[in-house]
Amino acid sequence: MSQSRLQRFVENVVDQVYQQSVLNLINSLIGRSLIEKAKPTLLEKTDGLFFLQPVLMEYVTERFIL
Repeated sequence: MSQSRLQRFVENVVDQVYQQSVLNLINSLIGRSLIEKAKPTLLEKTDGLFFLQPVLMEYVTERFIL
């Protein structure tokens, strides 16, 4: 997700008090390879998709959903 697009998302969804924290958290997760930016296909015109590493997805699923 481009920085400006990510910033717009955070501004629209996250309480103003936590906005900078969320941006820092996302960048930290990217830096530690816990989430990755998905590369758009030739047909997609958008960036901004993220995905979790499989092991992290399994942990999140077990911890928060089951």
